[in-house]
Amino acid sequence: MAEQKKPFPWWSVVLYLVAAVLIFYTSVHNTAPAPKKLSYSEFVVQVESGRLDTVTITNSEMVAVLKGTADTKSKESISTPRLPAMDESWLNAPA
Repeated sequence: MAEQKKPFPWWSVVLYLVAAVLIFYTSVHNTAPAPKKLSYSEFVVQVESGRLDTVTITNSEMVAVLKGTADTKSKESISTPRLPAMDESWLNAPA
């Protein structure tokens, strides 16, 4: 008897292609919007008014998440560049 060749499984190629497209789509379209850039003084006004939920301080900037309201589902982020040689110890003080 002659040995029959198995047909190429095209469905597996299509399945992998669909999975790759879905992974790419979710990774590209699921990114958070960039924080709104504010001047340092505008950022300080937001801190002093108590409208911030969290503040993250990096080497180059400060990023804050505004407190959400009943009207907004997603929380807005703001950022400002850090000023060189600026005393920011007041940011860590308890409210």
